[in-house]
Amino acid sequence: MPWAGLSNTNLENKPCFDSTTEKYVPLDSEKWLDDHDVLKMAEQQGRADQPPSDAYGLDGTESQIVTFINSRGRKCREAVARHLSDFERDLADLENEQELAVLRQEVREARRIAEQRLEQKAGEGRTNLAIRKNEVSDAREHMKAFRRKASLTRLPDYSHRSTAWMFILGCALAEIVLNASLLMDVIPTGLLGAIGQMILISGVNVVIFGLPAAELLRNTNHWRRSRAASCWAALVVLALLVVAFNLAVGHFRDSIQAVLTDGAADVFQIGGDALRRVVDNPIGLDSFHSVLLVLLGLSCFGISSWKWLRRDDVYPEYGSRHRQLKKMENAYLRQHAEIQDQLRELYQRYESQLKDIRHKIQIKQSKLREMSRRGDRIVQEFKINMHQHQHDLNSLLRAYRTANETVRTSPVPSHFGATISVDTDILEPPSFTPPSAKVIEGLMDDVHTAIRHLQDLHRECSRSFPAFDEASRTAI
Repeated sequence: MPWAGLSNTNLENKPCFDSTTEKYVPLDSEKWLDDHDVLKMAEQQGRADQPPSDAYGLDGTESQIVTFINSRGRKCREAVARHLSDFERDLADLENEQELAVLRQEVREARRIAEQRLEQKAGEGRTNLAIRKNEVSDAREHMKAFRRKASLTRLPDYSHRSTAWMFILGCALAEIVLNASLLMDVIPTGLLGAIGQMILISGVNVVIFGLPAAELLRNTNHWRRSRAASCWAALVVLALLVVAFNLAVGHFRDSIQAVLTDGAADVFQIGGDALRRVVDNPIGLDSFHSVLLVLLGLSCFGISSWKWLRRDDVYPEYGSRHRQLKKMENAYLRQHAEIQDQLRELYQRYESQLKDIRHKIQIKQSKLREMSRRGDRIVQEFKINMHQHQHDLNSLLRAYRTANETVRTSPVPSHFGATISVDTDILEPPSFTPPSAKVIEGLMDDVHTAIRHLQDLHRECSRSFPAFDEASRTAI
């Protein structure tokens, strides 16, 4: 009797392997049995006592079930093999020799240019800094000789350099205001006229006399006795001039007051009268206000002279030499820092290029490792999932045979108790041999070596500049 077959010849179900999700899809046995009316067919054949009890071999439905399971497993294996083949092709593209050769050339070129630029910049820096270092060394030797010749064992003191200006300006303003108040009562033009004259008088006392007096005082400390003695003599002369000038101012005030009290006096005789008063009786002032005027002028002269002196070290040229030396040392340090910054900028620029290349390689390595892991996982899961086909075959045959046996009146054929095995070829996992990552790893080693070399070169160049001992700097 011919074997019966399934009424629906389209036995396909959902594919066993989904390449999008890379997941194995199990067979829904119950749905498959319902979709193809397998149990209904089994009952129909059972009521007709088909297949006959003496039949041997599988009937049509059983054969179709076996064929379906083997076909499904074979298609699953083919789908997995295609997917793994795509992996191998993509992995091979990741280790494209031409692309990796280009990256390797970029690494070599970046390293070569970085070495050249760093060494060139370091050479220029060494040359320029060597010149400045020699200048600083010469200036230090001159400073040592200067200190030795002058027997100076202390550091220069010009800490009052900035505050001295306030005192000097204060003296000038105080003399202008106070002396103007002493003159305004004898000057017809009043306070404004007095201020105009006292600006001139204050300028003479504070600047014209005060500044030279401070320099003469400073030079009295000079190691040459002849120079110190001549400065003392000049200081005495200057002091006499200051006294004479301020006495003349006092007599000038007396002369103005005398003209104002004597209506018959000639105003144009004030200068001659003041000169006569100075010659005849230099210290003989007529009023207390004139005495105050003289004392105020001498006081402002003395204070301004002292502050002019305190604007620098009391030994001549010591402060200016020290400031010049500090200026040269600071210029060296600034240029040293600028060259270090330029070297660091060059180093970071080329290090960044190498790191960009390293990032590209890391992306390739990451993709290679990920795809290799995915491929290995698919192969491992293949072994587990393909054995499920035997379970599915047993389950489908058992359901068909049970439904047939339940309704038939004659004994079932002897082969209903036999176990049918799936084809062994579908159980063998497809091969997956990802390419070796040695080329990419070798390129990554080249990048790491280039970066380390660049770091060492930058460190070596940074330490190659001439430097002077910070402890020997002459700053206060």
